[in-house]
Amino acid sequence: MEKPEPQQLIESETGQQLIESETGQPQGIAPTVVNATIGDIIGAFKSLVANGCLDICKSKNEMMGKLWQRNYYEHIIRSTDEYERIANYIVNNPAKWREDKFFKP
Repeated sequence: MEKPEPQQLIESETGQQLIESETGQPQGIAPTVVNATIGDIIGAFKSLVANGCLDICKSKNEMMGKLWQRNYYEHIIRSTDEYERIANYIVNNPAKWREDKFFKP
């Protein structure tokens, strides 16, 4: 068995991080996040989670259903007051279900 070469990260002129072996040859690109929006970060998170779940399902020879709800409302909570208002809504709203226009007894 061949001994793997030690590797180190080097930064290119464009700011990308390259993996360099002892021989000085780039071996691949280590992805970096530059000017990522919160949407980019959430999208990457959802992608990583979905791919991880898919790997688990494949290893068990199972089908994977839908993982993420489509067309839902996303909102970033930016203050303590906003957090408390939303938390109170989540806790208290089920008690109002009988008053909802979609409620069917």
